[in-house]
Amino acid sequence: MVFLWHFIQISEKFFTYQKNNSKKKKKNTFNQFSRCCNELGVEIITTSIPQTKSRIERLWGTLQDRLKNELSLAKVTTLEEANKFLKEFLPKFNKHFALPIDYNNSAFVDAPESDKINLLLSITSTRRTDNGSSISYANKKYLAYDNKKLKVFNSKTNVTIINAFDKTLYLKYENKIYNLLEYIPTVKNTEKTLPKSKAHKPKSNHPWTEKYNMKQLSIK
Repeated sequence: MVFLWHFIQISEKFFTYQKNNSKKKKKNTFNQFSRCCNELGVEIITTSIPQTKSRIERLWGTLQDRLKNELSLAKVTTLEEANKFLKEFLPKFNKHFALPIDYNNSAFVDAPESDKINLLLSITSTRRTDNGSSISYANKKYLAYDNKKLKVFNSKTNVTIINAFDKTLYLKYENKIYNLLEYIPTVKNTEKTLPKSKAHKPKSNHPWTEKYNMKQLSIK
C-alpha cells in the first residue's frame, strides 16, 4: 500500500484535466503515466468503442432496460421509494448476474522498494550528449557518474534524464542508471599580460641629450 499512497499523493502533480482546445495544455502528460505503468508491467487499454467494452456496456443495457421495468412493477413513484427499492434490488441483481469471487487468489502484488518508487514516480525526458559527454537540462550542464567514475559517451548519444520524486536527477542509458552531477566549466583567463615597455634612452650625441646636459651644467 506504500506505492498506492505515493501514487495518490502526487496525482495532482502529474495529471491535469483540461479542455482539448486549451492553449495551456501540457504535453506528454499521458506518456509519463503510461511509462510508469509499463515499468510496473501494467497494460493500459483505452477505447471509446462500445464493442470493446462489452461488460460495462451490457451492464448499462441491463440496468437501463430492466431497472425501469422493475421500478414500475414495484409501483415506485417517489424518490424515497426508489432509494429504498434499490437497497433490495441490487443484492438480488448481483446474486443473479455477478461472477463468483475467488478469495484464495489475490490481485495485489508486493509494493516496490522505496528506491524504485522514487524512480517510477518521476518525469523523464530525452537528451543528447555533446562532445564532452555532458548533457544540458534546465539550463545547466551535467555529467554522468558510475560509482564516482565519469561515464564517457559518444557524441550525440540519446539518453534519458530522470527527474525523480525526491528531485534527484539521474541518467538512464541501456537500462542502467547513472548519477548526474552538475558540471561548471572553468573559464580560462584570456587577458594577455603585456610586457612592460623599456624606457628609451637616447644616445649621447642626440640633440636632446646635448640640450639636457647643457641645462644641467647651467643649474650647477
